[in-house]
Amino acid sequence: MDSYRVTTGPQKLLDRFTLIALLASVAVGAAAGVQGGLQTGIRTWSAAILAACPATMLISQSRPMYTLQRRLYRFGSVLCGWQGVKAASGKAAVPLSDEDLLPGGSVKINGVKFYSTRNPDTIIGYATAVMTESGSCLAPLFEHMHQSRRGQSFVVDEFKSYGDEGYGAIICGESVLMGSQEFLQRMGIDMPAGTRVNQAVYIAIDSEFCCVFALAFGKLKGVSAGLHALCGQRRLTPVLATTNFLLNESFLHSRYGVDTRCIAIPTPDERERLAAWQPESEDCVPCALTTQEGLAGAAFAITGARSLRIASVAGAVIHILGGVVGLAAVLVLTLPGRTDLLTPANLLLLELIWAIPGLMFTEWTRNS
Repeated sequence: MDSYRVTTGPQKLLDRFTLIALLASVAVGAAAGVQGGLQTGIRTWSAAILAACPATMLISQSRPMYTLQRRLYRFGSVLCGWQGVKAASGKAAVPLSDEDLLPGGSVKINGVKFYSTRNPDTIIGYATAVMTESGSCLAPLFEHMHQSRRGQSFVVDEFKSYGDEGYGAIICGESVLMGSQEFLQRMGIDMPAGTRVNQAVYIAIDSEFCCVFALAFGKLKGVSAGLHALCGQRRLTPVLATTNFLLNESFLHSRYGVDTRCIAIPTPDERERLAAWQPESEDCVPCALTTQEGLAGAAFAITGARSLRIASVAGAVIHILGGVVGLAAVLVLTLPGRTDLLTPANLLLLELIWAIPGLMFTEWTRNS
């Protein structure tokens, strides 16, 4: 809340300009009073201060923030003041984790088919042990299935991640491979005909193909919208920072419909390092708070903060420019003694002219 109450940079600029405009309008009124008397001076001073401070200046900072915060409220997010807006702006990379792309409850095991004479409970126990060791977002699914069958638990002796292809492990002296069908085939595992399933996890034990776990994905509109929002921002690069073999380039394109050229996909070793990376606490600047799982809340907070900064700065600049032009117009009319042109109708017309760009910039955050 301390960060939220801090006055924004553009607002400080407008405050300084307002003081300067007040002093300048007093000077213009004094000049008019010298020429036409006290009544003319007061009327000219009133017109000068109205022309120097366009009416929409009063909402040039509050309205974009209100519009954005009202939109972020639907995603359970809130910006941490102007400090968070500045921290989320500029050139940046956004790491994408398992929880971002596959939030809880969005993936289910749709079916299991065994292709081996091994005990099914042993196969599921091995698969659960490997998934748990990998830290994948699919681990809770396998753990729930394993607990429902009351199977024996196993300990992984050795574990190896093959990046976006699969996992390898040694359990009870037996080698276990888990991953996509293409991964098992590249590792020399014979696959029976008709085993291909879209979006599935395959497992082989001691070079013998044993089982396929078919997966079903729920509605992921929030994740898709968040990815499109991040990919549509200049100088903002989503980075795939997960070792989950399901989350590869083809999955992102087919499931979310995004242009994967906008997403940085590091090598398997780099993805493993990024997945384990944690920023130093002293380098952390709070940008936003979000209460919902998935990517949408964080993504729209980041893109919204960047749009808010543009709207705030541009709104301050356009209103200062309008004030300078309005004050100069009054001065030009005052010097030759044409203060009779400073009528309420003319001043209203001037305010309406500058209200058009002013209101346009306050709308900048509505669809960010």
